[in-house]
Amino acid sequence: MKLSLLMTGQIRDRGKFETIVDGVTAAKSCFDKIVFSSWSDHVSIAREVFSSRESAVEIDFCDSLQVLPLRAVINRDIMSFLAQHQQISFGVGRLDRDSYVIRIRSDAEFSSSSAFVELIELVKRCWAIPDYQQKSMVIGASFMIPYFFDDRILLLTPNAADCIRNVRLESLYSFDYYNLFPEYIIYSSVIEAGCTENLFCRHDHRYRMRDGNDRFSDYDFCVFGSAYSNYVANYLDKTSSNVAFFRDAAINCGFVELFDQIFTKIGFDCVDWATFENNWMKHIDRYSAQYSIWIQRGGELSSASDAEVESQKQTFNFVYSEYANGKYDNVIRLSQAGRGSLFERNYAELEGASLFLLGHIEQATELLWQNFSDGHRGPEQMFYLVTGLAAAKETSKFNTVARTLVSTFSAEERFVQHVCAAASVHGIKMDFDPNVFRAVATIKKT
Repeated sequence: MKLSLLMTGQIRDRGKFETIVDGVTAAKSCFDKIVFSSWSDHVSIAREVFSSRESAVEIDFCDSLQVLPLRAVINRDIMSFLAQHQQISFGVGRLDRDSYVIRIRSDAEFSSSSAFVELIELVKRCWAIPDYQQKSMVIGASFMIPYFFDDRILLLTPNAADCIRNVRLESLYSFDYYNLFPEYIIYSSVIEAGCTENLFCRHDHRYRMRDGNDRFSDYDFCVFGSAYSNYVANYLDKTSSNVAFFRDAAINCGFVELFDQIFTKIGFDCVDWATFENNWMKHIDRYSAQYSIWIQRGGELSSASDAEVESQKQTFNFVYSEYANGKYDNVIRLSQAGRGSLFERNYAELEGASLFLLGHIEQATELLWQNFSDGHRGPEQMFYLVTGLAAAKETSKFNTVARTLVSTFSAEERFVQHVCAAASVHGIKMDFDPNVFRAVATIKKT
């Protein structure tokens, strides 16, 4: 089995990079080829660090030129992907097409150079197992969003490396705007290259999280209908065919303790297939229960075709980007045109927040309160509504919204601070202690 090492990214911390270089030097016999691919100035730094070591390493320094000048783009995630793709595609092009690839970011943190060597040895042992030789390995995954796996270290089969290198940038136009982040694009390419024809892949699965409660939305129900379980089953089938969890492979070859020593902080919900699959099964159960209630309440009557739903979502994405750009007059005009769409309440939230930011406090508060009363719980809505209600001395309404805000987003310190500040400035007596929710969030984190 050919094994190659690809290092990419900016050298943000020279000390961390020197630890990697010492590890590479110690493990150099494990690799058929070693490539460092980055921007011109970081290639120069890498050359300097490698040349300072007594033991020479044969390394191919790949100048990926300069990052594309996209500083004005709002979505920083797509900028991050394009930068990564530029360096990875340049670097993979220097490797043999039948080589397995370990991609390490230059800012990756290892406790010591020996920890790096142990990682490489463990990867070799795992890929030596026949059942894992056709699968890329992942360290961690989110069970909330498909195709969201840890991308700090990529462990790629030859075919997967080709899939990433051959991502057709024009295919990105078929993704929802909010799916344009590196992990999603990289692993959707690895798991099912050309997935832009797949509705499950194109869908914005993070949309429902905006309200902090992770309930499925009208948008989800209109897209997937009663077939959500089929979409998930297909996703799990394709994932298991192309990807394996590194920890599962370590268990299989008898080195799980070593895996746990190397990866003490992963930061993802799932590190093994059983947990990953089980959580997606829970997703199916939750979706089915919520979808049944939606149907009972006449939701099916509001269903639209897939093309109509995606068109409405793209329009909403544009309005949200206008809001993020501070074009509040435009947001108000476009939001009024969005009434009657699947995203009507979201439009009302943005319209109310825009009115507030333009100084129309009373009008904004009235609109946001009505939207809150209709069941919408968006963060922008409650943030500004709290201030408007406090200024209007609407103590009862203030407490209702403030309690909802800090309980829904208890992990967000800024919301607790905002509620306390609004109450203090306007002399509102709170009938609850917001710090209780802060304490609960702290317990959940630990």
